Amino acid sequence: MYQSNKISFFEGFKKSLPLVFSASFFGIIFGYTGANGQLPLSIISSSSFIIFAGAAQFISIILIIAKEEMLAIIVAALLINLRHLLYGAVIHDLTKFKGIKKLIAAYFLTDEAFLVTTLTEKQNQQSDLKFNLDYILLGSGITLWVFWNITTILGYLLYNVTSNLFFIPDNFVISASFIGYLVNHYIKYKQDRLIIILTSIMALILGFTLNTSSILIIIMFSGAIFAILFQKGGN
Repeated sequence: MYQSNKISFFEGFKKSLPLVFSASFFGIIFGYTGANGQLPLSIISSSSFIIFAGAAQFISIILIIAKEEMLAIIVAALLINLRHLLYGAVIHDLTKFKGIKKLIAAYFLTDEAFLVTTLTEKQNQQSDLKFNLDYILLGSGITLWVFWNITTILGYLLYNVTSNLFFIPDNFVISASFIGYLVNHYIKYKQDRLIIILTSIMALILGFTLNTSSILIIIMFSGAIFAILFQKGGN
């Protein structure tokens, strides 16, 4: 027995609530990063209307602050978002929306919405009460969109309130954002904690020493090198 569209939408909303705290935290950092880079709120908020993909928005804003070429910004955002091709392939077989409704659902297809939708699909297989996955996706995606946009504005306003109280290097906010992701992984993956700690320390140091967007590349490659070395050591 399928639940109504309204019930399914609300179920998507409820299942997304545990993920809202993490998304809101990064929304605040995102708004703070943009304000710290002297970008207007219109640019920062519009990225959520156009892109609405946290990681791609972060890299885009960081490259804009660093005054990189537009082509580099577009390519970087596209590369970061390539995983959505895989998400789309999976969701295409699970949902029944057509035409404009499918395009709207695709817009709200974030990492979190994908997770909620696929987990609900597994739940549907094991229960007689089934939810409409189209509206699960919409309920989840719209919930995260609302909280992300609100917290982005809060982060921007927070910078305006605190910027005169203490000095924060431009790239330190970038490092703080990266460390925020690492903290989340630290909690989940106990076996990788030493790698995460070393990468976090490097991100913290580089945040006070580098003055270009190369900090991101160095941190990511360093994390990969640490992982390879410790994996070999473990074997």
